[in-house]
Amino acid sequence: MCSSFKDVVLRGSQYLDLHEKDNNHIKNFNEGNKKVSLLPFPYMIISKKYPQITSNVDGLKFADTSLNEQDLIDMVEKEGNMPVPEAIIEIKTISAASKEKWNGLNPSYPIQVKTYCLPFLDINPKIYVEIYAFCYDQASSGIILSFKQGSLSPI
Repeated sequence: MCSSFKDVVLRGSQYLDLHEKDNNHIKNFNEGNKKVSLLPFPYMIISKKYPQITSNVDGLKFADTSLNEQDLIDMVEKEGNMPVPEAIIEIKTISAASKEKWNGLNPSYPIQVKTYCLPFLDINPKIYVEIYAFCYDQASSGIILSFKQGSLSPI
């Protein structure tokens, strides 16, 4: 997917709370009610335990809404620290036909993004994934996937 589109979905999704029943991210955006920081992470991460597995995540989730992308870059490049995210963010775009075919997301996506969790397990054993999907029929949705060590099957 085009990186500029990922940026739009990533930044807009900061106003979406996947735990709220009556969620209105447009209203939250207009009111400046940012729920979390979903920040792009411009680095590839290699798993210490499984060095053959690398992760190139679309973003990282933090509860601290004051964090910004430069803060993450400074943590890595100036301080030499790896940020400890609450979750990994993956952005997916799907056609209406694919959405209909799979009744949502392609079933391979959860396995793909759970694999991205492996390099983060040392710093956050409770890491999980949020997938934000944008369908070309203008529908937008979010999904939360847990990760249990030893299992890459959907939970």
